[in-house]
Amino acid sequence: VGEAALCGTQPADGERLEPAWEALRLVLGGRAEKVLYDAQRQLALLAVRGIAPRGLLLDPHVGAWMLSPGDEERLRDLHDMARGFAPHLVGPRHAPASDGCSRCCEDALLALGVMLHVERRVRDMGSRFDRAYAQEMLLPPVLARMEVGGLRVDASLLRRQAVDCEQA
Repeated sequence: VGEAALCGTQPADGERLEPAWEALRLVLGGRAEKVLYDAQRQLALLAVRGIAPRGLLLDPHVGAWMLSPGDEERLRDLHDMARGFAPHLVGPRHAPASDGCSRCCEDALLALGVMLHVERRVRDMGSRFDRAYAQEMLLPPVLARMEVGGLRVDASLLRRQAVDCEQA
């Protein structure tokens, strides 16, 4: 797995792509909790490759949004979220790593750090907020499946409803 996980994922990598996707299938296929920043987008990209992560998915972006819904500056990207929610992980002038492997590792650590902070804050807010938070965490996989697979629409039912609305 280690060697496959380090394979490139750019189109120029050609045959080296498949081992990387297989490594992702293996890692994401277990039932352990996973932290996925911007999970809806990531899950949609994975679904196109036939990869469907199992287990609870935690998205620090969703959690941070619940804690600060109007705070666009802190929610702009993962590094801004880390500066806003877990500043001990990243300095104020920190520049993300430039090479792909280092950037990936750094982003994974930042996502985990922000998620741990969010989870701690959610617990401190009490059980009512905790239940809402748990429900929100279930949405990214559903929204990603809808994005990739679309929605089935019953056209005849919609026509009948349109007629009913016009008559009302």
